Amino acid sequence: METSRHLFSFGHPPRACLPKLTLTIIILAAGCAESPFPESVSPDVRAGTETLASPPPQPPGPDILSIDAPLRARRSVLFPGLPVRLEADDWWLIRRMDIFVFNDDGIRALDSYTRSYPYGTPADTVSLASGPKIVVAVANCALPDPLVTGLHCYEDLRGAVAEFSSDHPSYPVMSGEARFSAGGGAACTVTLEPIMSVVEVQSLECRMEEPYRGQKLSGVKVYLTGVGNRAGLLEQEGFLPTETLNNGGLSEQDLGRLPYSGMVYKYLGNGRTSGGTTSYGGASLYCYPNEAEEESFASPFTRLVVEGKIDSQTCYYAFPVNRGAGAGDTEGIGRNRRYVFNLTLTRPGAESLAEADISGP
Repeated sequence: METSRHLFSFGHPPRACLPKLTLTIIILAAGCAESPFPESVSPDVRAGTETLASPPPQPPGPDILSIDAPLRARRSVLFPGLPVRLEADDWWLIRRMDIFVFNDDGIRALDSYTRSYPYGTPADTVSLASGPKIVVAVANCALPDPLVTGLHCYEDLRGAVAEFSSDHPSYPVMSGEARFSAGGGAACTVTLEPIMSVVEVQSLECRMEEPYRGQKLSGVKVYLTGVGNRAGLLEQEGFLPTETLNNGGLSEQDLGRLPYSGMVYKYLGNGRTSGGTTSYGGASLYCYPNEAEEESFASPFTRLVVEGKIDSQTCYYAFPVNRGAGAGDTEGIGRNRRYVFNLTLTRPGAESLAEADISGP
């Protein structure tokens, strides 16, 4: 079977950031502060404001967490003597928050650590020594207790990794850091960003040209191969996967390791035909960053694969994500990015996945 010709385009710039997943924490640099994440109400509650504490009237405190519009979820800081209010919409995105504060000096030793859960009780008061600090916030990452208890300085946390097989798009692992000076009422902002990115098939169509006119794909499925499973928790660039899922093809064993198989796989079926064009809909698939400069068996590029059948013969189309034509300054998949494909297939695909690469439009 002839290797496919194709038409496809990116619907958006391939390194456009994911929407709705960046949130901001504002930490008041007071000498003594309680946990900024008191017990919350259920995330299923969608309206109203729940009062969690009623201290004597004081000037309103600063927001501790705000999510970009259109989510409109905001959260108030908990400090001694200040009112505590919570709008229920925010906790759908955060199930756990770990906040580390390090001294910003040559040693960068750990000054304080706080862990909070939306359904837990408020943490004890944490006292901070005055002076320059580095604050690191980590959301939704099941940091093991031995790692936390054995963490003594900033570099120890820099060595921590997150795993895609333990992540979830509905409450993704996020991290962020910032510097501030404790004492004197100064404030700093920490922006949390997910590690995972999304590969979105915005549209998939089959419109065969001569001599294949009239043929179409059936039993269509889309999935990702060469998916990085590990990434540095605080890493921002230069991602080199040390472990990959679906290496060389769709693996049921690897799918079984994920919270749900739809993170990297979706069945689109036979589509709907109108005017000689068959449309199959779209899919949003997720992955961890992969910016390897050269490909090897142990470190393959991440690919979007379209698989289907023509007259009972399986064929494949494979698109290396953000490689070759149309790639940005850094090829491959970065952190917290969206890569959008609009695909029109005009020739049958390759008979094997190894021969199916399509490197550019």
